[in-house]
Amino acid sequence: AEALAAKRAAVVAKVAPELPGILGDGYRPAFLRYARTRPLTGGFRRDALSFVEHLLAAKDETEPRDRAARRELTRWWR
Repeated sequence: AEALAAKRAAVVAKVAPELPGILGDGYRPAFLRYARTRPLTGGFRRDALSFVEHLLAAKDETEPRDRAARRELTRWWR
């Protein structure tokens, strides 16, 4: 399961290369945490959008902590 989640993270990074650019080193760990509890549905582009929705909807706003990164994610998502 962990290997499939890692492969999924790599494919999403290719489909939406802006995300690793915005999140930096935090992209892969954040995506793996997301992918552990959410199945891939609707393709990889939809997965990228759902991942960003998940990050932006986090009530504790721990990821990303950087407000500029959150703004960039919001712009990308829109």
